[in-house]
Amino acid sequence: MLTQRALNADLYALQPINVPDIYCDRSNSNSGVVPLIYLSRGIRILLTLAFVGAEAAKLAGVDVMVTSFDQIGFGQGFRYLTGMIEVAGAVLLWVPRKYVIGAALLGATMVGAVMTHWFILGPSALPAVILGPLCTAVLYIHRDQIHAILGRASPNV
Repeated sequence: MLTQRALNADLYALQPINVPDIYCDRSNSNSGVVPLIYLSRGIRILLTLAFVGAEAAKLAGVDVMVTSFDQIGFGQGFRYLTGMIEVAGAVLLWVPRKYVIGAALLGATMVGAVMTHWFILGPSALPAVILGPLCTAVLYIHRDQIHAILGRASPNV
């Protein structure tokens, strides 16, 4: 049985940081309050689906993935490592107050993917070029979490 104190602690952990600044854009007074939380959720759903699908292909050993990682030259262990990083990033996209860690991890993976495609595999970096800005959008929407994670005061306070 949950005590009231434990329940309050769980509810506190789920509350967003600085609600008006993170979740609402009041810059356009004609449109009223535009809830960015829905945009964030939509982007995080797209990122999760894309990265879970990609990591499933990597960890399942799909021929295209095996061949691609052979061409990279770091061995198949790097394929497993990349898949696990993508899983961790996708999971962190849904952990309260850790969205920016997941988005940064996935964004860094996409930077590496773009560079690898441009310099080693060939010019087929379109998925990474699309997913990278989506990760950046999550970072921007939840930018106040960066200060909380780094232990600094938010400039909006």
